[in-house]
Amino acid sequence: MADRDQSLERYVKIASILIAVATFVFGVVQFSANERAKRVEQARQDRVELAQKEAAAKKPYLDRQLQLYADAARSAAVLATSSDQNRLNEARARFLELYWGELAMVEDRDVDIAMHEFELAPEAGVPQEVLQVCSIRLSHLLRKSLSSSFGAKVWTSPYKVEPYCLQGR
Repeated sequence: MADRDQSLERYVKIASILIAVATFVFGVVQFSANERAKRVEQARQDRVELAQKEAAAKKPYLDRQLQLYADAARSAAVLATSSDQNRLNEARARFLELYWGELAMVEDRDVDIAMHEFELAPEAGVPQEVLQVCSIRLSHLLRKSLSSSFGAKVWTSPYKVEPYCLQGR
């Protein structure tokens, strides 16, 4: 019976050691999983914070782009539709200010091309009907550029718009 008690005691000790080791391994695995989950959550929070900082940094640029594009569209529309010489002079002056200055800070290539063609149109003797087409084309390109800048696909023009209005003239 003493052998049996010793064997049982040995099994209990071994089982106790195995349980202690298993508990330790489980604790290490659980700790590692928790730490990994914390790192993943921290990385997610860092990405969110970075996106918020980028959005805040872009906001003044996007606001300015929207304002200047609206000014350009308005000036082009007046130049394409008005017969009032005072309004035409004011619109032409504003259009040239935009073209030669502020707009260059925010425009994309297509808008640059369309603005350049529109700037040349009066000197080329382009009829008002063609100037109106160029104006609406410019507005569609401004919209396309804003859609890209703001990442708002819903703003994308339903029309395929080329930046060239006066080609072949």
